[in-house]
Amino acid sequence: MAYEYDVIISYAQADDEPIKAGDGWVTTLHRFLGTLLNQITKTTIKFHLIYDSGSVSASEFEKAPIRVNILSPTFVKSKSLVSAAESFCKFAEKSEGLGINGVARLLR
Repeated sequence: MAYEYDVIISYAQADDEPIKAGDGWVTTLHRFLGTLLNQITKTTIKFHLIYDSGSVSASEFEKAPIRVNILSPTFVKSKSLVSAAESFCKFAEKSEGLGINGVARLLR
């Protein structure tokens, strides 16, 4: 199956607060993970960041084979993020399963 992105990172926007001046920690994680995976795979890994900006479309999570949830109390309180996570699980089970070649597709 062809996907638009390689990895989706899902988080509550309140959790991307900067530790010091500069970018938030989720943004920093995204940049670090992208650099690391690009170096390891020698390809450009396409990320998509989704946060609780109101309504999160469940179809957004069908655009990547891997999803990383940044779980926090704020994330769990977001009905749209939790609903989208459940939708991803249902989609994954119907398509290639929750694991591909023994590797989990849903990370937290």
